[in-house]
Amino acid sequence: MKEVPWNGKDVCILYAAWLFLSISGVVLALALLGKPGEKHTATTEHLVFQLIQQGWKEPSVLFIALVSSVIVAPFAEEFLFRSIFQGYLTKKWSAALSVFTVSAVFGLMHAGSRTSQTAENLSAVLTGMSVGNLLFLCFALLYLFFIVKATPQDIGFGCRWTKKQFAADTFLALEVFCCCCPFILTLTAVLRLMFPNTVIDPIPLFLFSLVLGMLYQKTHRLLPCILLHTFLNGFSFTVALIFCR
Repeated sequence: MKEVPWNGKDVCILYAAWLFLSISGVVLALALLGKPGEKHTATTEHLVFQLIQQGWKEPSVLFIALVSSVIVAPFAEEFLFRSIFQGYLTKKWSAALSVFTVSAVFGLMHAGSRTSQTAENLSAVLTGMSVGNLLFLCFALLYLFFIVKATPQDIGFGCRWTKKQFAADTFLALEVFCCCCPFILTLTAVLRLMFPNTVIDPIPLFLFSLVLGMLYQKTHRLLPCILLHTFLNGFSFTVALIFCR
């Protein structure tokens, strides 16, 4: 895989920007759209699943959940973890260690305690996260292109976005999804049954990130990773929606 031009300082700046914009977006959205002073109870459900359970009959609620989980999150997370983190670590370490480390961070990012909230607050949180992620993508691309002098090839957008290439990347992502994701989804279901009071997402997401990391290492193209991530989130979204009816 081609060596990327950004260094450790650039990675820290971009990661700090992602944290700042994501947190700021959530805080601002809660202040403008949420309901303060609510009592929260502990839960193991992801924010998107909570929102679907509470407001699956509301088109606006479904739209927020869909855009946040199926469109914005895959693009932002793959850009950050595959292009930025994995691209940098591959310069310093072996490909296997880089993929493993990034996957461990990706899994741990989805750990931690969760609380049940109203649909209004959940919508506000997901809206704030999506806006923060979009702002981060704009900032990161400008920073990489104009400060670091990176090229589209460095970021993982090296080939022309023709219909033929898009179709090839789509079929590649579908092939990987069909090969690997049934096991990951089955493992998730089994772990939920075995540990109903525990947040088990880091384990299957660590394995999923390993697949994404190997895919990016092999192709050095970000689009197949984004599409694969979109397919998994979209499938999970659809299953959650079906079971909520």
